[in-house]
Amino acid sequence: MFHHSTFENQARSSAAGSGLPPLNKPGQAPKKPPVILRERDLPALLAAAFDDLMSNPRIAGALLEEIDRALVVSAKADWTCVVVPGSKVLYQQGLDQPPRWTTLVMPASADKSNGMLSVLTTLGAGLLGLSKGQSISWDDRQGGSVRLEIIDVIDPVDRES
Repeated sequence: MFHHSTFENQARSSAAGSGLPPLNKPGQAPKKPPVILRERDLPALLAAAFDDLMSNPRIAGALLEEIDRALVVSAKADWTCVVVPGSKVLYQQGLDQPPRWTTLVMPASADKSNGMLSVLTTLGAGLLGLSKGQSISWDDRQGGSVRLEIIDVIDPVDRES
């Protein structure tokens, strides 16, 4: 299991509440706030990223960077209110867009018309691992930067919680 000590104490002390506290200065999203991933998701996330590395290196590379810097946890208490595969997420993209709901999924389950967003999209990789209340400055599809803010997270309902 990977542990990045920079985030570990902060993540563990606040995980029982509503997730990691926002690290934002007013009106500005940090480039790379702390992220959390479930240990059981790692094999599928790594496989998806490596499978897509040759055909879509920018997004696969971004997903691999998020995996590399994440605090990886196994206990449900450590990922409550964190965007993981299967989470339903209310997010806001930029300051002028209305909030939107989506469900973050692995690539095989993606269905944009039904609000199922793949982790192998620019937006999906940006949302992955963030906690309720966090925001990030993330590269968009056009190569610019956009602010993503997590407003609410509904944890996935699954048998392995």
